[in-house]
Amino acid sequence: AAVGAFASGGNIDGQPGGNGYFYHVFTGPGTLTVPGSKSFDVLLIAGGGSGGATDGSNGAGGGGAGGVVHHSQLTVSGPLSITVGEGGAHPDVTGATGGDGGDSTIVYPGGPWTLTAKGGGGGGQFSNVGESGGSAGGGGGNTAGNPTDGTQGTPSSGQNSPFHSATGFNQYGNAGGAPVNANPGNASGGGGAGGVGGSHDSGASPDVPTSNGGNGRPFSGFAGNLPAFTPLPSAWKTATGPTGLYAGGGAGENPYTSNATSASGGPGGGGGNDPGEGGGEANGIQYTGGGGAGMNSGTLAGDGGDGICIVRYQ
Repeated sequence: AAVGAFASGGNIDGQPGGNGYFYHVFTGPGTLTVPGSKSFDVLLIAGGGSGGATDGSNGAGGGGAGGVVHHSQLTVSGPLSITVGEGGAHPDVTGATGGDGGDSTIVYPGGPWTLTAKGGGGGGQFSNVGESGGSAGGGGGNTAGNPTDGTQGTPSSGQNSPFHSATGFNQYGNAGGAPVNANPGNASGGGGAGGVGGSHDSGASPDVPTSNGGNGRPFSGFAGNLPAFTPLPSAWKTATGPTGLYAGGGAGENPYTSNATSASGGPGGGGGNDPGEGGGEANGIQYTGGGGAGMNSGTLAGDGGDGICIVRYQ
């Protein structure tokens, strides 16, 4: 840990952010060692879901983002055991629902209690709605009016009862999109921590791509341009940006029209499928919990991005 840091642990171990805080970053399992009582600001994000896999003629939904837990006044005196959920893997077969992301957890044996961020749901395909998760996957083309709710936003979603009304405790997750009308070629975006997934309407005139992933949510104290985060990948820094955006949903894919190739992932790490995002079906950005994009014909669906746990203190 850096000189002056209170705790120790993480891939980034007690580095100053230039804003009066020290930061510990976990991109995998580990322990935060706490030598005495301290109040922490914690951001915990699960792995995002992958996009669904089209059978070549039916639309595939985008993966939902990993659920987000934020606690700005978490006081502990002892070690925290941390796990970080991996992003859901794309299906290896066509016509399949996307893989769900893994949960991220913080366990405090001294409590005892556990905080849980739920993995994002995989995207649906044709008549399959998106999978449930922290934020849910987008529905396939034939699932008009049937969005899947995200589970992280409800007070009782896997948390111990003391946290339901705790000062400084919040959690975020949203529904996946569902097509406005039943059309095999339609597909919808996965939900993000800051908004529901987009819902494509092939009956609109003009038929514009509206299957974008749901927006991520900003956490200004965890912005990607802080000096403490220098070792993290450049794609992560770009996705989170100066406002600290995390957990954007993956874009849905419509294999019938060129419009589908311009749907965007939700800001905050969601995988998109427009040419400006690298073409093809993009993965969710690593360590943002972003959802992966739905699959078009001849390509693979995008994987979900792994989650992250960041702990800071003054």
